[in-house]
Amino acid sequence: KQEHPEKYLGIKTGFKTFDKYTGGLFPKELTLIAGLTGLGKSTFCRSIAKGIVTQNISAKNVLHIANEEYLEQVQNKYDAVFTEIPYDDFKLAKITEENLDIWQKFMQKDMRESNRGQIFIKEVPAFTDISLIEQAYRTLENRGIPIHVIIVDHLPHVKPIQQAWGENDERAKAASDCKELARWLNVSVITPTQAATIVDVKTTSGKRAGQLDVYGSKGQIHVANAFIIITKRGTDDTQTTLPDFERD
Repeated sequence: KQEHPEKYLGIKTGFKTFDKYTGGLFPKELTLIAGLTGLGKSTFCRSIAKGIVTQNISAKNVLHIANEEYLEQVQNKYDAVFTEIPYDDFKLAKITEENLDIWQKFMQKDMRESNRGQIFIKEVPAFTDISLIEQAYRTLENRGIPIHVIIVDHLPHVKPIQQAWGENDERAKAASDCKELARWLNVSVITPTQAATIVDVKTTSGKRAGQLDVYGSKGQIHVANAFIIITKRGTDDTQTTLPDFERD
């Protein structure tokens, strides 16, 4: 490893602090991203996907599994991430001619740059198990397309293969299934969840978190190799011309 460190580096995410302390994303590992609803977990995942396909020396491909949003919605959000054109311009078809030219240039030229990976999006029904995720992976594999990272957005909509005995047990088993998926396919798996957040909600509101709340979070976290929790909502104050919701 000392003589050839480049062979043992993880996949860069583009987030320097994360890459520095974890080494990046590694095969057979599960990364959980936690936070309350609306704090930007899915947005963070899309930014990671952008970093994966653009920041690595050799091309790395991402499979994005959408079990909460529909296909076109996810595609538009990736277009917004890569081009920095507001998502609503794509969704509401109010994109300007100038931005349309930027988008077309991006699709026709920038996405075909050497050493740039690709993002493949697969929409699956909510509350289905990981078998559909593996099926999507195998379909691409049979086409000769290697997948290095799978993003499952999001964990609470993954149904565990084994029978669960409640909501907390269900999420713990679903996280375990995602970890096994990473091991079976020799890829890195990233998924947003709400582990530990229900405990925070109850304690900050003066309520007592029960043992099952704690167990549900621990059951997810214990199988993960990396755990990121988003605790605050940030605002981009440099974009002074945009409405508040677009600056979040």
